Amino acid sequence: MAGYVNFNFNGTSDSRWINTKEVTRYDRYSKSLEERFLDDNYSSIKMGYNEPLPITAANPAKYVEFAYSGAEDHLQTVNYFGGEVRAPNISAVDDSRAHTGQYSVRLNSGTRYGLNYQIPVRLYNQSLDPGEIERKKYEARVWIHQDNVSTTFNYLYCNYENSSGTSLKWDAARIGDASTIKAGEWYLLRLPIEIDNSSTLLNCTRIEIGTWVPSSSGDVYFDDFRFAPVDAEIACFVYDPQTSQVTHILDQDHLYTEYIYDDGGRLIQVFRETTENPTGKQLENEYDIHYKRPYN
Repeated sequence: MAGYVNFNFNGTSDSRWINTKEVTRYDRYSKSLEERFLDDNYSSIKMGYNEPLPITAANPAKYVEFAYSGAEDHLQTVNYFGGEVRAPNISAVDDSRAHTGQYSVRLNSGTRYGLNYQIPVRLYNQSLDPGEIERKKYEARVWIHQDNVSTTFNYLYCNYENSSGTSLKWDAARIGDASTIKAGEWYLLRLPIEIDNSSTLLNCTRIEIGTWVPSSSGDVYFDDFRFAPVDAEIACFVYDPQTSQVTHILDQDHLYTEYIYDDGGRLIQVFRETTENPTGKQLENEYDIHYKRPYN
């Protein structure tokens, strides 16, 4: 081919060769977790259920810029869930209520702090380290069950800290906020998070996003905790731990689509979460499976 120049693997290549994609993070099984593209945007996934299954994917987003947990895969030896979300002790993982999957996190006066994500922040006027997030806008979301809740307590919070661990600012979301929605028995809390260069946050080096309850609280249940850049498209996945089939996918709005299977593992129903139905969901599709009779 006229004008074609071979790529030089041993030195400097012709300037017409352009790097369109680069894998920038792998897991221990050499699976790609983070990729950088030609426009310098990133796409990432996080694994769960002891690492074989993707539980969240975001684009554009670096690996450290987002997190998710559906409280389904507690890692007892390190007290984390898959997705790198910190967990309370195993006794707080509860199967009596769940927004998706089988489990939620139960907090009360004995265990006040629950789902939690902590991440370093790039210091103002400094270069970005691989383990830090950029100073920009993010958002946290979490579902909370209606039992024993107050409309005025700040159940979802973000604490901005300096290098000494001193709190510089504290933001929170409550059920009484205008942005809160309800689907069935569950409320969705939304917390805007902006790490700017104001005098208040100029020395911010870490943020902590988490859930908690009052010191006199009864049992309060949290599920499907998420943190991500506001401009990222994000999806979250919940699986049947026995079959590894997807049971729920949470979309950009953090509303789920639920998949029901028969005993043979065949899809028979699809439900969509909604705020317009008292049950919190509505039937989208239903499948009747029939087999053709064999020829004689």
